[in-house]
Amino acid sequence: MIERLRAVFEQAEHLSEEKQEALAARWEEELEEAKWEASFADPRSGPALDELVRRAEEQVARGEVYDTLRDPQ
Repeated sequence: MIERLRAVFEQAEHLSEEKQEALAARWEEELEEAKWEASFADPRSGPALDELVRRAEEQVARGEVYDTLRDPQ
């Protein structure tokens, strides 16, 4: 762990439990977002995403779901 992050954790230790929980929740969100961004940026994810799009379009064509962006109903 880098020194700056260690210092931030030490500062957080002095916050109330409620503020620590809120901070932890925000950090978890940031980490989850970073994970998704890395997944989408990985060129290996292209074929998997293309397959998801193809399957979704098939479901729309069969009337199993509808495209809320094109047809908000």
